[in-house]
Amino acid sequence: MTVEELLAREEIRALSGSYMRGLDRLDPALLESVFHPDATCDYGFFRGAPADFVRMACAALHEHHANHH
Repeated sequence: MTVEELLAREEIRALSGSYMRGLDRLDPALLESVFHPDATCDYGFFRGAPADFVRMACAALHEHHANHH
């Protein structure tokens, strides 16, 4: 594996970690930060802009005692 490939893997791992941490902590700013500005989310049950997904996800998870990915 090349250095570039290893660096790319680490960037993807860090981005995935930020996504999961954002959901677990219900941190809208952290969660939104993982999406490209013109991204569209399509999770099957949700399709739309990242900001709308973040609002929906945080609202859906806010009553959970704890979340852990």
